[in-house]
Amino acid sequence: PSHRAVIAERALLAALGGNCHSPIAVLTQEQGEELVLRAALLSPDGSERVEGTARFAATDLDGPARLAGELLSKAGLAIREHFDPPAR
Repeated sequence: PSHRAVIAERALLAALGGNCHSPIAVLTQEQGEELVLRAALLSPDGSERVEGTARFAATDLDGPARLAGELLSKAGLAIREHFDPPAR
């Protein structure tokens, strides 16, 4: 279970174009054959925050990228400027 959670969290970070210094919080929990991925993006001063949750099959490698897209679409410039998502 830990390995699947780490893979999902790293996939989210990659889809966001984030790194170890990006203002992001993420938690993955396994529920049966599914993963529940909860994430929040923040502005560096903490004044802005967007959150989202995705539930997807543990084998669905696109689940984290869908959540990344949702989060970035809701985020203001103060948050988005700290992420550089790869072109899809």
